Amino acid sequence: MKRLALLKPGYWPTWLALGMLRLFEPLPYSVLLWIGRRFGDLLLLLPISFVRIAQRNLALCFPEKSAEERKRILRGHFHSVGIGMFETALSWWS
Repeated sequence: MKRLALLKPGYWPTWLALGMLRLFEPLPYSVLLWIGRRFGDLLLLLPISFVRIAQRNLALCFPEKSAEERKRILRGHFHSVGIGMFETALSWWS
């Protein structure tokens, strides 16, 4: 009965995300890196709370850096997050 609960609509975004990761997993690693970076760019554009939290943390931790430098660090972080998602898919299915 618990397994059937995983088919409820609340889990559909999770299943969709896992399906997408599984679909991309067989691609060459260099392609996965590129897709991961683009996914990180997309995350950075979304109005989600952890983007604002990361921006605030960088401002608090690096007040001496310019806004442009902090933006570069933030973008690099989200690139790493995107790449990490695809590397996780590799570790699960390869």
